Amino acid sequence: MASLQSLFAARYLTLMIGLAAGLVGLGAVLLWQYRQPLSLEIISANQASQSAQATLIWVDIQGAVVKPGVYQLEAGSRVKDALVAAGGLTNEANRESISRVVNLAASVSDGAKLFFPGPESPTGTASPQVIGETLININSAGTGELTTLTGIGDARAAAIVAGRPYQRLEELVERKVVPESVFVKIKDQLSLY
Repeated sequence: MASLQSLFAARYLTLMIGLAAGLVGLGAVLLWQYRQPLSLEIISANQASQSAQATLIWVDIQGAVVKPGVYQLEAGSRVKDALVAAGGLTNEANRESISRVVNLAASVSDGAKLFFPGPESPTGTASPQVIGETLININSAGTGELTTLTGIGDARAAAIVAGRPYQRLEELVERKVVPESVFVKIKDQLSLY
C-alpha cells in the first residue's frame, strides 16, 4: 500500500511539474509574440507651444457686437463662432444687412477682420465710409455699382457676384475672378462688409 501511495505521489508531482512548465512556456511564447517595443516621444515645451499656436487664429471683430475686439479662436472656426466669441449682435445691429452680406457658415482665416454693421453704416449697407468717398462692398454691391470700377465690365461684375461671399479682398485674385493687374488698381476702392 505504501508503494502504491508513493507511486501516486510521484505521478502527481510529475504531473504538477509538467503543468507548471507548460504554463511557463505558454507565458513565454505569448510574451514574446505580443511584446511591443517601448518608445517614448519627448516633446519640448517650445514644440508643444508651437503646436498649440498652430491650432489658434486671431480675428478682429468689430461693429454692432456686444464685445468688439481681437479674439483668439481655434483654427477652422466659422464666422458664427467669432460672433459668439464677441458676445453676439447688439440691439442696434443692422440685421437685414448682416443676413444679406455675412455668411455665418464661412471659415475664418487668421488675421481676418469681421465687421457687423449697425445703424451708422451708410445707406443701410455694410460698406464703411471713407472721407469723401464710399468704398464698394464686394459682398453686397450690384453689378451696376461694380462696373464703375476700372477694369470691371459686365462679365467680371457677374463673376464677382457669383463668387460671394468673400472673407478677404485678395480672394478676387486667388479665385481668378479678377486679374492681379486690375486688382492692384481697384483694391483701395473695395471693402468686404
